[in-house]
Amino acid sequence: MAENRAWYETSIEAGCLVFVAGGDWTIDHARSLDAGLRSVAATRVDRAELRLDGIDRLDTAGAWLL
Repeated sequence: MAENRAWYETSIEAGCLVFVAGGDWTIDHARSLDAGLRSVAATRVDRAELRLDGIDRLDTAGAWLL
């Protein structure tokens, strides 16, 4: 099976952090996602919206990162 790299994009819309994710959020991609996600977590907003419908596979490590 071909590997589907995990990805995410963020934007701020009307004071809300919009987080869009896709691909395979599995242990295989956890290390490459970690540092970037830490910087997203430091973003100061009152609200966040998660759009996760692009995620193809999710394991425990991927869920923990989210």
